[in-house]
Amino acid sequence: MNKKKFVAATVATSLVLAALTLMRSDPPSAGSTTASTSNTTTAPNRLTVGARERWRIPLDYQVVGLPAADSRGVVVAAGEAEVVAVAPTGATQWRAPLAGALYRAPRLAGDAVLVAGRRSITALGRNDGTTLWSFATASDGEPDDLMNRPVVDGEVVVITTASGRVRGLDRRTGTLRWETLLPTASTAEPAAINGVVVVVGIGVWTGLDVATGAVRWSGDIGIIGTSSPVAYRVGDRALVALATDEHLLAVDAASGGVVWTAAAEQSQFFQVPAFSEDAELLVPDHWGRV
Repeated sequence: MNKKKFVAATVATSLVLAALTLMRSDPPSAGSTTASTSNTTTAPNRLTVGARERWRIPLDYQVVGLPAADSRGVVVAAGEAEVVAVAPTGATQWRAPLAGALYRAPRLAGDAVLVAGRRSITALGRNDGTTLWSFATASDGEPDDLMNRPVVDGEVVVITTASGRVRGLDRRTGTLRWETLLPTASTAEPAAINGVVVVVGIGVWTGLDVATGAVRWSGDIGIIGTSSPVAYRVGDRALVALATDEHLLAVDAASGGVVWTAAAEQSQFFQVPAFSEDAELLVPDHWGRV
């Protein structure tokens, strides 16, 4: 079996943050199948993956959030109480107390770590965890307005909350640039590309101008099994795609015009799709299928 190093991945589970080196065995090329526009059903290639643990860090919390990784290591929120940064070697770089930090993966944006909270977004320094700025998403006396994972486009951080509010903040200072209220709640992670941020609500998704918050387009998507959107490029064209119950949909990011649709096996719990280096759109669900 021709094994080779595939990717270094970090996973978070309750009580433990661990890093794994994944090893893959590629299927033989002979008899392999490729994508086809016909209706012929063919057996997919299968990828054999193993893992070897590189390091492990115990964390004194019942729940550890989703990790975010870059060349400098891994950052994760733990116990809605603090944010922890770990070097590629497994050494703890810093720990920053942060009450209400949600289990979303932090957004690593250059020298800043953007952390979604129950009532705020906080930017921490990537090197030392110091607070750079914080913006409240709920005022005193108001209920929590849980934030989704933020997204960055140019010099604007776009945040969405469960109430349907969408805000554009200055990336360096956290100052509010604009605010828009959508007609529905939003619990999905937004996606941004080419000056457009796409936000998924209940039964509808909307493309907003990153600089002003003005609505560029909107479209119906159905209310069952909707994933968060993913933004990607094909040549010079910027696209945004998502998965809904039984089908996939991609549109032009600038206009919202439909580029393609495809059938998908039914799932009411699609996760955020990913666009691979091989120009494949990968759509996972809660049942462990891709």
